[in-house]
Amino acid sequence: MGCADAQLHGPGPCGFPSSRVSLPTGVPANSLDPVGVAAPGHIGEVLSRPGAVRRWVIVVGGVVVLLLAPVVVAAWPASPQAPSMPVLLSRVQASATVAYVGNAESVGRLNLPDLGIFESAAALFSDRTRMRVWYAGPTSYRVDALGLASERDYYRAGNRLWIWDSDLQTATLVRRVSQSRLPMPPDLLPAELGRRVLAGVPPGVVRRESDARVAGRACVGLTVPAQDPRSSIDHVAVCVDPETAVPLAVRVVPKTDPGATFDTRYLDFDPTAPAAADLRFNPKGAQVITDTGQGDLPIPPPGTPVRLPRSLAGLPQRSDARTGVATYGQRYALLAVVPVDPALVDAIRSQLDSPSRPPIQGKFGEASIVETPLVSALAVADIKDGWLLAGTVTPDVLKQAAAQLVNGPYGFTVPPAQPGPDGAPVSGGGGEP
Repeated sequence: MGCADAQLHGPGPCGFPSSRVSLPTGVPANSLDPVGVAAPGHIGEVLSRPGAVRRWVIVVGGVVVLLLAPVVVAAWPASPQAPSMPVLLSRVQASATVAYVGNAESVGRLNLPDLGIFESAAALFSDRTRMRVWYAGPTSYRVDALGLASERDYYRAGNRLWIWDSDLQTATLVRRVSQSRLPMPPDLLPAELGRRVLAGVPPGVVRRESDARVAGRACVGLTVPAQDPRSSIDHVAVCVDPETAVPLAVRVVPKTDPGATFDTRYLDFDPTAPAAADLRFNPKGAQVITDTGQGDLPIPPPGTPVRLPRSLAGLPQRSDARTGVATYGQRYALLAVVPVDPALVDAIRSQLDSPSRPPIQGKFGEASIVETPLVSALAVADIKDGWLLAGTVTPDVLKQAAAQLVNGPYGFTVPPAQPGPDGAPVSGGGGEP
């Protein structure tokens, strides 16, 4: 990429401020949706909440972002000593074990449609999120999302996650983090996203760019072009600390609107293990809410048999729907597929369709579509199956995928079970064919 590409995005070199910024310890936090309070009892109950159904389409795109990740770098030139590209990329993937403390900031520029009461979740991709980080490992960390008058803190310990909301004075215990959930601030950290966007990329595809300085540290600039006409992404850029191999900054640049990038970077980064006391959470005095792990989507329970194609719109299958969400694609052309009850699709479409965004027609029949420069989504249904599709692909790819699903022998092989009042399945389950 290079600095010239980033002139549109900010006042400093490569689009980032040219001075290091630190967040004071007492600054409060962004209001963000929790991973999901107790799972909804019935689809009708969920859809009755104002603005709720609009979120489900965007959530599917969030799943793709979790698989993908954001983008680039900045600062002023530096000259770090970098190893060969294969060695560097290998070290980046191994850097998940590097402990550190620091401050980070992500900035999204997507103009998403009105998401009602869930606009705080959409803000992760359309607004600025500031975070304090204490990181000991992939399953041991604390991330405080900071806002103007409150903060949302995430404490991970093994497979359990505590979410503390200082505004509501609530502590949510997530016993199992679901894949079918809204993205959380920890997912937006440069280290996490940087490892994801570089995972599996052939060394020969990665371009070495001008080095930079992020969080006061010289880092190695890398750019990975999407090189796929099916992808909505033009390229992804990452700045890697040569000492620790931790990605310090990332940027995703779309094809159609270079100004609608998604950026995340560290403001301060200290590769020192956090104190054990900083990672512990005591819910004493808080209202404790237990999350069932069902996730944010009112989808059939994991294990509900669903038949899906091995290839969708020319994209190879990456994962099946055992967790409720199937994924397709390669590198930065990624597509998430969520099989749902047709009634849910009908409810979503009734709120998405408008004179300014009319339904579309195609070989799939009639559907509703939401388009943004980075992520687009489509909702379609036939008599027995509903489908939510979203990803970093072009609208044409979404339409091809919808036509293949609606017209093929795909969908639920048994009627999907609806979650009961406690979030548990009432019927159904089993393995996939």
